Amino acid sequence: MNRINPNKFVKNIINKSAMNMNDWAKMVGVSRQTIYNWMRNNNTAIRKSHVNKIANISKKKIIWEDNYLIILDEKDYNKKVDKSNNQNSQLHDNLSLIDINDNLERELQLLITKYDHAFNTASDPMAVALNENYTSMNAAMEKLLGIKKRRKLFGANIYDIVAPPFRNEKKQRRTGNEAIGKFEYKTALQDIYGNTIKGKLNVTRFWLPTNKFDNILCCIMTFFPDNKM
Repeated sequence: MNRINPNKFVKNIINKSAMNMNDWAKMVGVSRQTIYNWMRNNNTAIRKSHVNKIANISKKKIIWEDNYLIILDEKDYNKKVDKSNNQNSQLHDNLSLIDINDNLERELQLLITKYDHAFNTASDPMAVALNENYTSMNAAMEKLLGIKKRRKLFGANIYDIVAPPFRNEKKQRRTGNEAIGKFEYKTALQDIYGNTIKGKLNVTRFWLPTNKFDNILCCIMTFFPDNKM
């Protein structure tokens, strides 16, 4: 049995592997730069625990003798590390899930950005409420209601801007499945000067799940005045 330098062992395994540097970095638990350093420098000190992990991933049986390795299955040493074996397949599946989660996170952030842009630049008055309290409204809604400061109505009840003749009708509380869905109403809003603005209100309501017992009712509202401002 021939003894081999740990650096040479690591470089040979990684070079012959079907996996890339990112895969190895994640499985061994080091940075990608560390993998590059191992591959570039023959004198880089590699921790014994890392060498053992690489041997385990590649299904190589080794023993240490002083600062050198003896490969017990030397006849298989030059075989390519195959990601199709059970252990590496599972590791690769985990890495794929990480990549999928990263992609989903990026796509979600893009959707949020697009929604935020559409919400704030829309010419139609729009508002968002959580549990019947306003959390945001766009510039068109502020202009419609005559609001000078963006946050003046934040936290206010959604019925505060409904014209008085329509409030009792709109205060009929909905619970369970009847609380969610898309709805359209003929109604009227009231601006800060007391003027009544008749129009059509489109509402989308859905439950936001939380880690608490009660969910949060989210409402996204778009108002279409009968007379364009």
